[in-house]
Amino acid sequence: MAITATRTETSERVKAARIDLAAAHRLAVRDGLNEGTWNHLTLSHPEDPERMLMTPPDTHWSQVTASSLLDVGPDFHPDGSAWIAYRIHYPVHSARPDARCVLHVHSPAIKAMSMLQDCRLRMVDQSALMFYNRCAVTEEFDGLQDANTDQGKVMAQSMGENCSVLFLRNHGAVVTGPTVGKAYSELYMLERTCASQLMALATGLPLTELSEQQMQVFTARTKVDQEQNDTGGILDRSFAAMKRVLDATEPDYRD
Repeated sequence: MAITATRTETSERVKAARIDLAAAHRLAVRDGLNEGTWNHLTLSHPEDPERMLMTPPDTHWSQVTASSLLDVGPDFHPDGSAWIAYRIHYPVHSARPDARCVLHVHSPAIKAMSMLQDCRLRMVDQSALMFYNRCAVTEEFDGLQDANTDQGKVMAQSMGENCSVLFLRNHGAVVTGPTVGKAYSELYMLERTCASQLMALATGLPLTELSEQQMQVFTARTKVDQEQNDTGGILDRSFAAMKRVLDATEPDYRD
């Protein structure tokens, strides 16, 4: 059964939100973060916090456009892959209003990291420090839960009030942020960080852990930028640069 957006939206805020979320889908394909038509990216509706914009079901991310995104809320009764997305994402948005953008992926390095018994990021490189004290891990594999289990509530509880990244054991990860730009840029960096750490672990040689003082100095230095929740931060600027690549090569994502 085809599922379409349930509302007609014309405001500039909504258009901009749809364009950003569509861009994240296209960029994920370029950056190797997608898995066919699986996984979903969502964004709280900019004019109604009880609703969210969501990946259209059974659509390859290379073909997602701004207008194809679903607009769903508590009155939504999905089925199939749309139900899987809804039951994961909607409870996270509800529990964490600060997590306006929620990205769930099975990207290669992140999923490989989730397979490790100790799947925590090691504080051994500068990129990892972006996630210092901001990552959580689920206690067990969630893929055996029945279809009526609300996975999203379990995920929200596992993330608590402060974490923006959740490793799902033997599954993948959820990355959240106050904007699409921040969430996507952190997802990109998380994948790269996991890949680097897996390469280092594969050598079998000891890793050089950064000291607590080094971690605190680095995070204090970047705190001001991380707290810029709307515009102007380095992660949003990075995302804007990525969008300019799309504008030059596949501008139809804005349609």
